Amino acid sequence: MKKCSMCKEDKPIEDFGNDKSRKDCLNHRCKECNRKHRMDYYNDNPEYKKHNSAESKRWRKEHPERTKELSQKWRDNNIELVREVCRKSTKKWYKNNREYVLNYQSEYRENNSEKVVARRKVRDALRKGEMKKPNKCSMCMVSGTVSEGHHYDYSEPLNVTWLCSPCHTKLHNEENKNVYTS
Repeated sequence: MKKCSMCKEDKPIEDFGNDKSRKDCLNHRCKECNRKHRMDYYNDNPEYKKHNSAESKRWRKEHPERTKELSQKWRDNNIELVREVCRKSTKKWYKNNREYVLNYQSEYRENNSEKVVARRKVRDALRKGEMKKPNKCSMCMVSGTVSEGHHYDYSEPLNVTWLCSPCHTKLHNEENKNVYTS
């Protein structure tokens, strides 16, 4: 246990970052307080903010693969936050583009009738109790997520794999990548 110099709470050693300049090689502030301290400094010093922003931009430009890897890792570790942000931005976009959305949906139904029929059959089976939607994703096994049905073959409409939205998107991205590279 170690006492944080900012919040004055005794916390486990894992709650403190490394600082090799200190005798115990641990930061004197816990990670939570240190994060708050850094954000306060960042917000109170516009010249630092400007410099840091330019440096970050330069680094991201020079290291695109590492940037992509770190971004994906962050999204994987913050899946609930990502979902919430996506929900809000999608809702706002739909509200601002209602006419476009209605036209697009109409065209989609005409051009993808097999998919529409398969989804309708799944929805009806769920409503009638012939099929049950699980509480967790079949891919990442996260519980409490809203599952989406994935059809590998639309000619078998009730053969569905249940996935959370991020896993479903990832699966479609991989399928599309395979289609375009072969």
